[in-house]
This record gives sequence, structure tokens and C-alpha cells, in this order.
Amino acid sequence: MMTNTLLSIKNVRGTAVIVLSGEDGNPLTFDLRKALVAAFDKIFADGKAKAVVLMSAQNTLARAPDLSNDRPLPLEPSLSTLTRRMENAEIPIVAVITGEVLGAGASMALGAHYRVIEQQASIGFPEVDLAHMPQGGATQRLPRLVGIKLATQMMLSGRILNAKQAHHMKFADLLVETGKGEEAALKFLKEHKKPRPTRLLPAPCKDDVNHVLSTWQSSIDVSDGRKMARDAIWQALQANLRGFSQGVALEERLARDLETSTEHNGLKKVAAAENTLFATSVPNPQIKKIALIGHHPAANEIAAAAAGAGAAVTILHQTEEKAGYVVQQIGDSLHRHETAKKLTPSQVTAGKLRLSASAKFSDIEHADVILLSSVSSPRILKAIGALTPDHIPIVVPMDYYRLNDLDVTQMETSRLIWCGTGHFADETHDLIEIRPLSDHVSADSQARMKDFCRFIQKIPIWGGPKTAPVLPRLTAALWQAAEHLIRQGASPYQVDKALEAYGFTEGPFSVQDRLGYKRARAYWAAISHNESRPTNLFARLMAGGLNFHCYDDKGARVPPTTLHNDAVAHWRVETTRTSGELDETAITDYCITALQNVACHLLSDPELTPEAVDIAAIHATGFPRWRGGPLFAADTSGVGKVLMKVWSYAAHDRRFWRAAPKLEYCVSHICNLTEQSEPQFKQSA
Repeated sequence: MMTNTLLSIKNVRGTAVIVLSGEDGNPLTFDLRKALVAAFDKIFADGKAKAVVLMSAQNTLARAPDLSNDRPLPLEPSLSTLTRRMENAEIPIVAVITGEVLGAGASMALGAHYRVIEQQASIGFPEVDLAHMPQGGATQRLPRLVGIKLATQMMLSGRILNAKQAHHMKFADLLVETGKGEEAALKFLKEHKKPRPTRLLPAPCKDDVNHVLSTWQSSIDVSDGRKMARDAIWQALQANLRGFSQGVALEERLARDLETSTEHNGLKKVAAAENTLFATSVPNPQIKKIALIGHHPAANEIAAAAAGAGAAVTILHQTEEKAGYVVQQIGDSLHRHETAKKLTPSQVTAGKLRLSASAKFSDIEHADVILLSSVSSPRILKAIGALTPDHIPIVVPMDYYRLNDLDVTQMETSRLIWCGTGHFADETHDLIEIRPLSDHVSADSQARMKDFCRFIQKIPIWGGPKTAPVLPRLTAALWQAAEHLIRQGASPYQVDKALEAYGFTEGPFSVQDRLGYKRARAYWAAISHNESRPTNLFARLMAGGLNFHCYDDKGARVPPTTLHNDAVAHWRVETTRTSGELDETAITDYCITALQNVACHLLSDPELTPEAVDIAAIHATGFPRWRGGPLFAADTSGVGKVLMKVWSYAAHDRRFWRAAPKLEYCVSHICNLTEQSEPQFKQSA
């Protein structure tokens, strides 16, 4: 038996069984690829084994290397070399697919001659979500195995197959119960004693390839940053008509081009940052009970996520009527998660069954997290402190503009943690902002809160107790910059069209139309710390029965009418601004620079990292993911150029365009905004 830290080899009745260690999901790094090639070489050279079974000691067979691993690695043995070595073997190789086998792990499984899949496993090629493409010959093997139609769908959409689908679609030769993979593979090899190289299976015919690919090419979205990757996948799939070797060579060349693309690096940076922010003290935290006191939309949303994830939610109430109202609101939130495909119908049904109401305050005693919608009563806080351990966090979901009204010095607990879900573009709130309300919140409470965020699948953005919230400042920067552009001569239609062409999910004026005047006014109040402040232009348009945009009978946005243009022009004159011509580039530069400058201001908070600010901007404003966030985009274009734009705009509005110290620091010290090692800047801030 051969053993090292990455894998071991054992002999079972004449079959060599390669068992991957299973540590961290078996990422196919250079070290593991090298160990696998060496293991196959040893088995083939020895000549004693009649077959090979490739499996994992733990849940996942193999996966792609970590996204955060940016250090250059030797190319050989590459993934293509590994799969070629497996496929060229003179004895049959069976891969036992367990866990979630995606990307490089799925490509390696294609290199085996046969595949056995366990019931809880899944398989897929989601590389397109990172503006990349499958490698290791997958674009040539998968169409030969499952057909060009399914292969195209999996690679261009990132579709993931469950075990039953993978077996039905001929990706896997055998479907077995979980934990029975090794036994089934050994039995399978008794009947399949010859290799079956996938590359020798019939290639798809020309008519099928052209028909399927032409259908998909017409549906490719050019604004989501993945067009270049989809075009590359399309070319590689079309190369199935040229022959296997030529197709693999083209795949490798296209993959190298994508590796250095701005889109791939931006999406990779975002995915790595979200994984880092998701980190908790335990890999899969278990939260069993949530106590909800009072009601607030943010609290109801968090409670719904907890119920959907499997926690019991107890609603403490004073009257049955209030309890019924809260249960209904949480149920509505669960259905929004279902609509967004974050929860299945069965999870929604189970989540509703986990909701219960109680008039007994003592029922919070065994809660893992307490959601407190109001902190106005010191008596309630004192009772909570007496009934629950010190490490249980008391989470206070609250509107941004009320946060500064709290006097935490008058509260008899140091466990209060504020939580905000102020993302107007996502009803299911993938991201929440968290801030301890004092410097005395214990490390245990904060660790439990991080575990809770992981449990409910929310990305946490942590800020310090003495700084302004992140999400509203970023949203305010974009909305205010957009309003400034209207004063300078642009129309709401031009602003939204320019930002959506840049890659934003939705323009700021379109968002305000969708929210409606009442909700948009409330949000303006929240982000400006002034309850009475609406946008003056919005008020003028609403007085005339107009929205920011014109819409046709089907709800699609159309260019503004003369009535809209006149209303905007009159408002512009009233604000003593003169109109001018602004092109798409000028509009985009103004708004993006405003976001970048405010993002740099936020970095004065020592608790905030550049990655956290970028993720917050993506979720709060709809900034395009593939551009990596405003700070990453500034590094890509050059921080010096950003600072020059800020100074140029400041000549007309010094109050709004105050250059961030972080931005000036990076320009003077010739470093990037996303670099972490700046103790002098942190100390001065």
C-alpha cells in the first residue's frame, strides 16, 4: 500500500484503488495532479493491477483549486495531461463520483473510462460563472458522452446535474446508494474488463452541432461579463467537428486567453472575497432556535432565512393578532426566496411549519440568536440578559437613519449587534451589514453571529461601532451622482441606459420607479439621515403624475416624452443649473468615480477591508460583478486616473467631491487600493 498526505493506493483483489485524502474537498492543485500522475505511472509500471478505481476518502471526489490561490503554478502536469494519462491507460479506470464534483473535478471524471455516481452527488461545469471555460479536454469529451445539446447547455449555462439526471443522461454508467460507490465499482469491473476511452466515442454530427450552437449563440447576453467566455466555449464545442486532438489544443489556447481577461479576474476576485467573508468558526454551523421579539421587515427577512435553513423560530408577542401578522410577513419572505430559487417549495413548506408563537418571555432561554426589533425598553434588555448566556448575540435590525439615535451607554448589555439589509435591488438580501453597537461586544457573540450568517446563507459585512453604515453610503453616492447629472443636462433615461450598458443590474432612476415614491422617499430619508428629504426632481415628476421613465403597455422602458423632458427642464432651471450635452462615457465616468471615491472614504474604518467594500457595492448598487467592484475597477484602470477625475469634478462641487485620504495615499505611495499592507495609512486614519 502506497500512502502520502494527498492520496493512498491499496490493492483489492487485483484492482488498484486510489483513495484521495478528502482534505478540503481535494482541490486539483499542481501537487495533487503531480501525485495522481505519479500514482498512475506506478500502477501501470508495476503491471499487477487489472483495473483502477479512483475515489475519495470523504465527501467530494475532487474540485477546482481555490480561487484565492493567485501564485503561479507549473503547468505540467496540467489537467489535460492528467486526463490524457487516465484515458490512455490499457486497463479500465472507474471514477466514483461523490459529493459536489464541479469544474476540474468533473473534467477529471471524464478522463476515466467509466463513472459510478452515488445518490447524493452532483456534477457540473460552472466555469462560465467566473467568465472561464471547462478544461482538461472536457469540451471534447462531454459532447461525445452526453450529446452536443446537453453538453452545450451545461457549459454555457453552468447547469448542474444531480445523480439521477447524470445517470439518465449517460454521464454516469451506474447509480448507487450513498456510501456504496467503492463496492459497486469493484463489482462493475467484473463485467467491464476493457478500457472505453471517451475520445473514441462518436463525435456529434455537423448538422446537430451547427443547429444547437446557432440557437445558443443568439441567446448569449452581452452585458453580464461572460460573453467572451461563452464565445470561447462555443468555439471549443464547434471544434468537435475537427477531431479530438485539434479540439483539445484549441480549448487550451482559449483557456489561456480567458485566464488573463478582466472579466475572469474580476469575477474570480468577487467569488474569493465572498468565500472569505463567509468564513466562520465552524465549517457547517448548526443553529437550532431563533427568538423574534417585535416585528420589523429586516427582522422578518432574517427569521425567514433561518426557518428556511432549518431553525425553529419562536415569535414572542403580546397579542394573537400581532403574532399572526408577523407569521404572514415571514411566510411572504419565504415565498420570495422560492421565487428567487434560493429555496425549494418543500423547504418553504417546512420553514412555515417551524414558525411558532408564544406569549411566554421565558421561551427565549434556549435560543441561539435573539432578534430584537426594538431596543427602546431597558426592561426587556435586562430580562434578556438574565435569561440567556453572555455569548448569545442580541441582533437589532433597524433603519439606518435611526441608528445614531441610540444611546448604547444607557443599555445594560454589551451584546447588542446592529444588522441592516438595505439592498434595494434584491428582495432576498444575500448580504447583510453588521456592526457591534459598542466596543464591549464579546468575541464569542461576534463569532456566533458569523456562524449564524453562514447558517442563513447571508454574506456579512462587518463595520466598526463608530462609523457610518456602508450600504447606505454607497447607495447615496450613486443616487446623488445621478441626480447631479440631471442638473447638468442628462435625462434619467440617458443615465440609466449608460449605467446599464456599463453592466449595472438596474439604473438608479429605474429602481426608484420600481420602489414607488413612498418607498423611494423613505430610502432617501434613510441614506441622508433626514426623514423629510425626498429628491426634488422625483417630487416634481410625481406632482405631474409622472415617473422618472416612460413605459409602454408591456412595462418596457421607452425614451422620454416631451412632457417628461419639459418637467425635467423646468426643474433644472429652478435649481439654477444650465443644461449641456453629456455622452454615455461622461455619465458613466461621473457615477463610477463617485462610487470609487466614497468606497475609498469607507476604508478609513479599520474594520473594513477593500474586498468587503467591493462586495457591498456590488450588492447595494448593482455594480457589475465581472468588474470586481469599484475599488478593483479603480486598480484596473489606475488609481491616479481616478484621483484626477475627482479633482476635476471637485472644481464644480467641492462638498460632494472631497477626495478620499485612502485614494490620495495610494497615489502618493504608488500602491493599489486593494492592497492590505498599509499600516501607516490605517494608523493615520
